[in-house]
Amino acid sequence: MDFGSFPKKLIDLLNLCLEQQFSDQPKYDIILIDYLPFYVFTLIFLFYHFVVRFFLSLTILGKETDAGARLDIIETNPFKHLVHLSLKFESPDPSSFRKFISNSFQALKSENKRLEHKIECLQNELTERIQTANEFAISKTRDLERAKNEQQMVMSEVESKLKYELDLERQRNNELAKKLNYDQEIIRKLKEGM
Repeated sequence: MDFGSFPKKLIDLLNLCLEQQFSDQPKYDIILIDYLPFYVFTLIFLFYHFVVRFFLSLTILGKETDAGARLDIIETNPFKHLVHLSLKFESPDPSSFRKFISNSFQALKSENKRLEHKIECLQNELTERIQTANEFAISKTRDLERAKNEQQMVMSEVESKLKYELDLERQRNNELAKKLNYDQEIIRKLKEGM
């Protein structure tokens, strides 16, 4: 296993332990040992010797708060307990811890500034897009109103022209009707006089 894939493998092993914690015969298990003498540790090993194939043992190394702890990944079989990995965790000295916290805080602060700047840029871009869309909508609304007004003017002109022509046609029809009546009256009188 290479160094880069170790954290993923460790997390996978912890997940296997968690998945099988309620199993009748788990192949993976986790044990927390709070500063017990060696013989108790050995008894726990013997108890798990025949049941569990792999287990994680977290041992607190001393009663002091800065004594540290050890995480062991142990494989058991009928013949031996094979420690695949033993990680010792120690408390950092106060100056290193403050430096780590300070660096972490500065990194978070820098990331926060970057994200705030990104949000501000996105808000400005969005505001600009909304303004452009509103201007476009206003322009198209004006064009539509202009087109409606032009259409109404054309319709009014056509309507008045058609009304004028209709009035002319009515006058012609009235004149023709009068002339026709006059002509029929003359023909009727001529027929009566004969």
